[in-house]
Amino acid sequence: MKISKKTIIITSILTLLPVVFGLVMWDKLPNPMPTHFGADGVADGWSDKSFAVFGLPLIMLGAHLLCIVASRADPKSGNYSEKLFALIVWLLPVLSILVNGAMY
Repeated sequence: MKISKKTIIITSILTLLPVVFGLVMWDKLPNPMPTHFGADGVADGWSDKSFAVFGLPLIMLGAHLLCIVASRADPKSGNYSEKLFALIVWLLPVLSILVNGAMY
């Protein structure tokens, strides 16, 4: 299980990419923004626009880095397959883009 610093930097930037989209679309975004949706797809949770654009991607970045650190600190991390570790590294950046994109 080896991950380069370059991969961590790239995935971290991808996790924060929705901030750029949010800043570009800032004037067109409603305040408050829907940030939680029920099973039927209807918004049932709202947050301030600044939290939706900045806070949620930062929380996703924190979770992303926590998953990487926890995976590497696991004493049995040598038993992880490369595919599983790649999933751990790339899952939250992809989710950040998809979820925040759907919100915007």
